[in-house]
Amino acid sequence: MRFLRWKHLVALGLAAAIDRALLACWCEAWAEWVDLVAAVDEVETYAEAIKLGLLNAKARAREELLKLAQQFGFSPSARARVHANDQGEEQADPFEAFLTRRPGRKA
Repeated sequence: MRFLRWKHLVALGLAAAIDRALLACWCEAWAEWVDLVAAVDEVETYAEAIKLGLLNAKARAREELLKLAQQFGFSPSARARVHANDQGEEQADPFEAFLTRRPGRKA
């Protein structure tokens, strides 16, 4: 499941090579949260889920998942803070601009 989540993010263009480690952590957090949701659903009573520590573990996993999600703009409020270059637009290289402004340098 973790690998499939990673492949999904790469296919959507949301992952770059430099993001791999942090995204791997997010995938782990996602898988842990999904497993804990399933575990809570399998117990017979709410009291049993509390006794087994499943609710606390699920809450911690959710918090970790949300914390990591903020890094990538995986929520509407986080996306509002993310500024990315359009893939279709090539950004000017500041060093190249500096070189072309130097006297005696051909552009």
